Amino acid sequence: MCGRFNLTATPETLVEHFGLQRLPRYQPSYNIAPTQKILSIVELDDKSLKAVNLFWGLVPSWAKDSKKHLINARVETVREKPSFRSAYQHRRCLIVATGFYEWRQEDTGKQAFHIHRQDNQLFAFAGLWEFHEQQDLYSCAIITTEATEVMKPIHERMT
Repeated sequence: MCGRFNLTATPETLVEHFGLQRLPRYQPSYNIAPTQKILSIVELDDKSLKAVNLFWGLVPSWAKDSKKHLINARVETVREKPSFRSAYQHRRCLIVATGFYEWRQEDTGKQAFHIHRQDNQLFAFAGLWEFHEQQDLYSCAIITTEATEVMKPIHERMT
């Protein structure tokens, strides 16, 4: 389950890697947390890709209370859950990262792990996005799945 991640690539690297025309305002960060604006890539009607900033914590379009935001969506139930069903069918995105953090419970407390590619290059999480008209809010959630054998010793879920 992803609760923090980082994105430290240069704007030039992001534009080249994803074939983008331009980026929105972007600031590299080693500690991106829920409720922050995060760099995401959405597909437009003409199939081109556009980089946008989305609020990390999905608020369904029909929600009356925007204080309850959902940072992660389980891939096993994303098709059925009312909070994610429409976004899963129509509004998927990529959430750009260079690494993420997971914590393992130890006898002495929690131990943090930074998970990243060996070459420190970019990758992307699968995500969903929504627009809440009354709040004028574009928001997103990261899709998580059961951990692989490599990740299981650290955490039971992963992005």
